[in-house]
Formats: sequence, structure tokens, C-alpha cells
Amino acid sequence: MLSRKTAVLLAAALILAAGVFVAMMPGVFTGGEETAAAVKVIPMTEALDRIGKGEKLVLLDVRTPEEHAAGSIPGSLLLPLDAADVFGPRAAALIPDKNATVFVYCRSGRRSQSAAEIMAQAGYRAVHNIGGMNDVPRKAFE
Repeated sequence: MLSRKTAVLLAAALILAAGVFVAMMPGVFTGGEETAAAVKVIPMTEALDRIGKGEKLVLLDVRTPEEHAAGSIPGSLLLPLDAADVFGPRAAALIPDKNATVFVYCRSGRRSQSAAEIMAQAGYRAVHNIGGMNDVPRKAFE
């Protein structure tokens, strides 16, 4: 049986080890800038600036067709994230170049994060979550 002092030291060592493990996980202390699937989050304002400068990239809208029709970023492709099991194969057919820079967006950023993670896990090397249409400044497309 462990003494009380040994048990406390063992518990402290386990807590310290868990802290080190968590600190090594991507995005934990960087404000969620990266996820375990290597998806970089880019603020919408930065993304719009890069798009406006003509950077070569693929804009991917993962909202519903109805949301897309109500307003979208010009030049974006529509690929709804309706089911994760079919999204990956559809993305591969629509964007065969896994080295392409892909900016993914939705309404709020939640679906785009999921879609970007699916794409990163499928081997896309430069996929970025740019958030949602809720983040687009009102005068961005005027």
C-alpha cells in the first residue's frame, strides 16, 4: 500500500504529465489556430483580402443550396456538408488537386471546420477554415 505522501507525489506527477501532453497538442494554446487534422483557421477579413488580391485558391461553400443562393462569396463552389461519409468523395471529385489552397466557409464556421478536417484527413495539404458568412463585413461585396 502506498503512503499518503507517495500517493500525492504520484498524483502530482500524473497531472504534470497530462499537462505536458495537452500542451503538445496543436492549437491548444494558440487560440485554436490549428486542429489535430492540420486545419489552419484564417480570419474572414484576411481571407477576403487574399481573395481580393487574386491569390490562386479554391473557395468552398459548405452551406445548403438555399443558404448559398441567398448570398455567397463570388467565385465559390458549392459543396454542402450534408453527410460526412459522402462529403469526402464529393470533395475529391470537385477538387482533385490535394496541393491546392482551399478556403472553406459556411454560415458560422462550425460546418466549415468539420469539412476542412475531413479534407485534411483525406490528404489535402493547404485547407483553411475561413469561418462563416456571419463574419463577412456588410460592405465586402458592394
